Amino acid sequence: SESKQAAQTPLRRPEAIAVDRGGELYIADSQNNRVRVVSQTTGLIRTVAGDGEPNGATLGDGGPAVDAHLDRPTGIAVAPNGDVYIADTGHNRVRKVSAVSGVITTHALIDAPTGIAVAAGGQRIVVYVIDSKQGVVKSIAPDGTVSTLTGPVRPQSPTRLAYHRTGWLYVKDRSPAGVTAIPVPNPAQIELAVERHSDPRGGAGKARPAAPPTH
Repeated sequence: SESKQAAQTPLRRPEAIAVDRGGELYIADSQNNRVRVVSQTTGLIRTVAGDGEPNGATLGDGGPAVDAHLDRPTGIAVAPNGDVYIADTGHNRVRKVSAVSGVITTHALIDAPTGIAVAAGGQRIVVYVIDSKQGVVKSIAPDGTVSTLTGPVRPQSPTRLAYHRTGWLYVKDRSPAGVTAIPVPNPAQIELAVERHSDPRGGAGKARPAAPPTH
C-alpha cells in the first residue's frame, strides 16, 4: 500500500484508534472501509487492511490484508506481537492481520462488533469485543472459543473497550458513571477462569472474571 503524508490524506468517519509498542498510530477509517497506520517517525500514512470496497466474491481471507474487503470497521486493537485485530462491523466478524505475513483471516464471528481490546499473557492473546446487537461484551480465547462475559457487573449498552495490564477491562457504556470496570482473568490462565461454549458466536458461553487485582 502506498504511503502518503497523513496530513494530506482524507479520512471518512474514523471510528477508533490504537497505538502499538513502537508508537505507530492505527486508525479505523470506517467509511473508507480501510484500516490505516501513521508512522511516528515519518508522518506517512498507509493502508494496513481493506481495499476500499465493502463486498466482493470473497472477503479476502487467507490473502493480503490490503486486498481484502472490510465493511465499516469501527474498532481496532494491536497485540504486543504486532497482530492487528479489527471489528469488521458490517461483515459481523473480527478480522486478524498477521504482523509477520500481512495476511488477513477471520478470527471469530460476532454480531456487529464495535469496541475491541486485547489482553496478553505470555504468548497468549485474549480478545475482548462488543457484540452490539446483543449489547454484551464477549471474549475470544486463544483457541478461538467465544464466550459472553457475565457476572455481577454488567455494562449498559456498551460501545467501547480498553484493557489495562493490571487485569481490568474498562467499558464505555450508558451507566451513570459512563464507564464500567470489569476484572478479567490473566490470559495465561484463561482455561481456569472461563466456561467455554462450542457455538462460534458465543451465544450462551459464560466468562467468570477473576478476583480484582491488588493495585
